[in-house]
Amino acid sequence: MEKFPHIPIEIHENDLNNGALRILKVIRPRWQPKMIEFKLLTDGITNKLVKCRLEGEKEENSVLVRVYGHKTDLLIDRKAETRYESLVLPKEQLRKEIEYLKENLTQINSPVVFCHNDLLLGNVICTDDESSVVFIDYEYAAYNYQAFDIGNHFNEFVGIEPDTIDYSKYPSKELQYDWLKTYLLEFKNTDSVKDEDIYKLYIQVNKFSLTSHLFWGIWALIQAEHSYIDFDFIKYGAIRINEYLAKKEDFLNLDGNETSS
Repeated sequence: MEKFPHIPIEIHENDLNNGALRILKVIRPRWQPKMIEFKLLTDGITNKLVKCRLEGEKEENSVLVRVYGHKTDLLIDRKAETRYESLVLPKEQLRKEIEYLKENLTQINSPVVFCHNDLLLGNVICTDDESSVVFIDYEYAAYNYQAFDIGNHFNEFVGIEPDTIDYSKYPSKELQYDWLKTYLLEFKNTDSVKDEDIYKLYIQVNKFSLTSHLFWGIWALIQAEHSYIDFDFIKYGAIRINEYLAKKEDFLNLDGNETSS
């Protein structure tokens, strides 16, 4: 596995451009200082992100320099950077993954319904007596595949803060069966559902959960470029894309031969 070099350089947050320039002299020695454009992308409490771009170069050739801490520590070190070594797939690979999912998921015939599309736990509100549930924040609401909305909701069981996300909290098959049975009873407005219908939805939901990982992973990378919110979008994107890669084979290989939990 290729290792990232360790560059022992410290940058003061009140002198970001000159500090970034010291790094560029090491990693981009051919860049002429007078031709370099600096843009502050984030100016949060815990970190700052500066984009360095050579005049006339494409955006994808830019260099990002992140400064951590309240005071004066820029760390480009092996331990920090290799946490993301499997993060950012090249754009062409991301496109291939999207097409691969499209090819697989269009075959499973999940119904198109009106979806919330962002059912993280904070958007699900229960009354004190737990007699009813309402959803809030319909920013992403639109027609979508039924299985995406459910799979996305199951993914949110693990949390959203990058430092506390725990995929052991992804709902077990038993819990999913109970949840999906209750859902189908309401969706079909019936008193009973067949085991094969529950398992069919179980397959669809877990396959579409992969789409959720890829969608929010790419979303996070875009946010890292444009958002001013103090949130580690890069780390979050890494987690989502890596979980997609980890689960892709298992979930896409689910079939309809099993009908019970």
